[in-house]
Amino acid sequence: MNLATVRGTVTYNGKPVDHGQVVFIPTEGVGGPSAVGEINADGSYQMKTADFQGAAVGRHRVTVHSRRPLRPEEEKSLIIPELLIPDRYANEVDTPLAIDVEPGVNQYDIELTD
Repeated sequence: MNLATVRGTVTYNGKPVDHGQVVFIPTEGVGGPSAVGEINADGSYQMKTADFQGAAVGRHRVTVHSRRPLRPEEEKSLIIPELLIPDRYANEVDTPLAIDVEPGVNQYDIELTD
């Protein structure tokens, strides 16, 4: 699998998204599984594929997931808390986000808006 480093920041209406995940879903013809990056408190993320740093080289659809934290009384339930960003960014079909991962180091800053 040919992986390349991808990192960046996620903002929503100009403010850092302080938790969640960025997911790269390879498009047809791109080898490799999806890559996931945990969003840090400062909005930064770095992609990983399985236990390896990076994402497969090629085109990916990009989704972002950031949900309201569960309240203590919800932790044992099957409740899925609401998204803190517009739904379209979390939906693989509707997302307007995409990236062409190039060999080497890629910087991909994601700016979400209403």
